[in-house]
Amino acid sequence: MMKSKEVITYLVLMVAASSCFYAPMLKQHSIYAGGGTLWLMWCPGFAGIVTALIFRRNLKGFGWLPGNLKWLLLAYFIPIAYSLVTYSVIWTSGLGGFPNPAYLKDVLSRFPQATVALSVARHLLDLMVISFIPGLLKPLGEEIGWRGFLVPQLSKTFSYAKVSIIVGIIWAVWHYPAILCTDYNIGTPAWCAIPCFTILVIEVSFVSAWLRLRSKSLWPCVLLHSSHNAIVQEFFTPITIDKGYTKFFIDEFGVGLVIAAGVVAWLFWKHRDSIGNQCFQSHSLQK
Repeated sequence: MMKSKEVITYLVLMVAASSCFYAPMLKQHSIYAGGGTLWLMWCPGFAGIVTALIFRRNLKGFGWLPGNLKWLLLAYFIPIAYSLVTYSVIWTSGLGGFPNPAYLKDVLSRFPQATVALSVARHLLDLMVISFIPGLLKPLGEEIGWRGFLVPQLSKTFSYAKVSIIVGIIWAVWHYPAILCTDYNIGTPAWCAIPCFTILVIEVSFVSAWLRLRSKSLWPCVLLHSSHNAIVQEFFTPITIDKGYTKFFIDEFGVGLVIAAGVVAWLFWKHRDSIGNQCFQSHSLQK
């Protein structure tokens, strides 16, 4: 009963806090309204921290320690791998063009003395290394809630697969107001954007939950989340030329990443036995 009360309290606090920041976004139909996404992305983390303090009087069990380096590196490179495969197929098949001249022009303006190849390389270095660490602040807020609090809490009752699906659905639905009522969506109609986004998020949830349970740390999940956002939203999507129908195959609202991430999720599900019997009461909740 106590576990259920904690989860319900978490969900109520998360929805209430998120509503405060969603309100101006929905009113102005812009994800940048009301101070942008930083505070919104910290609502799940805020709810998790407050819930833990209410019921446990401490913040143990969130997986604050970084854990083994191999899980951190794996998490960082997974989104790069499935994005590279997806967009390479889209470019070579003609479903989308490459490279987008407008995007290249913007990149070149930042490095006016460099060649195109060097400018893109320097941009990627900045995106995925130099600016990556301070960029962790946003996904950290979400991951404290989803994987720091919710995954360990649900894992006391449900299997890895059920936890992944439940958290994935909650994670996806939390984004629906932004997808349906702001400029967060890249232009894909709702009938395509919602199912593609939902399936993709559930697939990523399988990967993140596995990493959380295996490493006993939330940091691999933070790295995976941040790496995905950076490489997909800031590089692969904008460097792709939209041919009118391209949006149905790219980004988080098309079928391309759904297929690629689905393969990755299946691989992690296939290796679910390596997680072992996680006992958060006796292990993770002590950290």
